[in-house]
Amino acid sequence: MDLLKLDIEGAEYLVMKDLVKTEKIKFIKEIIMEYHHTPLESMRQLPQLLTWLEDNNFYYELIPPGIHAYRKN
Repeated sequence: MDLLKLDIEGAEYLVMKDLVKTEKIKFIKEIIMEYHHTPLESMRQLPQLLTWLEDNNFYYELIPPGIHAYRKN
């Protein structure tokens, strides 16, 4: 899969968690993800999302309202 676009009203974290757990994230080259900030959840979820991207060789940019991530060459 070349591009994954996520705009699923707050469930982005759960989808990313599953992609990492099943290792399907390895088939994705680029991710455009809307990210919904909620203070209590975001304190844990945003850092974890960014860690998952880094651990899977993605560069990323935080561009409101979300995240643009692309695989390192």
